[in-house]
Amino acid sequence: ENARHYFEKILFEFPSSALAPQAAFYRAESFYLQEKYGDCIPLYSSFLTNYPTDAQKSLALFHLAVSQFNQKEFADSAKSFGDFAQGYPADPMAKNATLNAALCYAKALDVDNALPAYEKYVKLYPDSEDVGATYLQMGQLLEKFGQDTRAADVYRRTPSTAGEYGEALFNAGRVYRKLNKTDNEQSVYEELQRMPKKDDPYRLAGLLQLAEIYLARNQTAKALEIYQDIAANAADEARAALAKERIS
Repeated sequence: ENARHYFEKILFEFPSSALAPQAAFYRAESFYLQEKYGDCIPLYSSFLTNYPTDAQKSLALFHLAVSQFNQKEFADSAKSFGDFAQGYPADPMAKNATLNAALCYAKALDVDNALPAYEKYVKLYPDSEDVGATYLQMGQLLEKFGQDTRAADVYRRTPSTAGEYGEALFNAGRVYRKLNKTDNEQSVYEELQRMPKKDDPYRLAGLLQLAEIYLARNQTAKALEIYQDIAANAADEARAALAKERIS
């Protein structure tokens, strides 16, 4: 509190001082560190306007974006994160800023800006550990806006190396079922069947659906094989019991 008053004194009494930019920045920072985001937003904005070439500009811009996010000003936060990522691509926080911009557009339900922002992220950082989650968020957003076919396509783009691969394929199958596209649904669940991680819960949930499809198509032998797979790999006792019941 005392430090903030000191910074304010410099700004009000010595606005032309060489210390004024630092005082303006740290005045905003003092509110930020106290998580008083509503108070620091106008201060960061003023700092960025008045001192556009200051060495603390990048940090001020990032903290402005974080503050706007915490105040649920998602459209403004998306723009600030985007400006940071574009202005400072070599900064270690550029990756997070790029993804955060997409997330903020999604929270603002701005699908027209969210999807390109997500696509930008997976293009720039294809090996990121967040790529799988990114495809899930894209698919969920498209579903929310009733764009089910596009959602299924996005889910299927999830890399097989991603931790979310099973969930993404299961979601694609779920969407195809909603669209009455049984051939596509079957194809997705057959992809799940080939997953190396046999006990993945989404794989097993998809296999239950696949077995039902095979039964509806009079492919009993294939359905039996699927139930045996589930019984052997399910950690969920209820799911394993159901599979064993179907086998018998």
